[in-house]
Amino acid sequence: MLKRSPLGAAAGARNNEVTIQIATDGEPNSMGEVKPVYLTSYPRWVEEAVTSGREFVAAMSVQPMLNAIVKLPYDDRTKFIKPTDRLCDHGKIFNISEVKNENNANEKMALWCIGVG
Repeated sequence: MLKRSPLGAAAGARNNEVTIQIATDGEPNSMGEVKPVYLTSYPRWVEEAVTSGREFVAAMSVQPMLNAIVKLPYDDRTKFIKPTDRLCDHGKIFNISEVKNENNANEKMALWCIGVG
């Protein structure tokens, strides 16, 4: 069931709640690789626009890829979002490929995301 923004009409196009997950370094595995561990940080109401979807062949299997641009208000937390972080949207995980301060106005952040599952 889709959650409605508690901001009502004031939310404008921000009608989807996502969770920002912050990447931290995990423990090295047996090969010495350090993979990120994601900590659920905070929920945010966002404006989400799917820009394209496509499939590509990788390792002899078809892999879906969904691109989306997610816009959220600029604030003391969102200004620190990095491309190593990710979003969780109702169970779907999106890696953040790029973070932009829209128009350098410190009003809105635009996150370019790639779906991973």
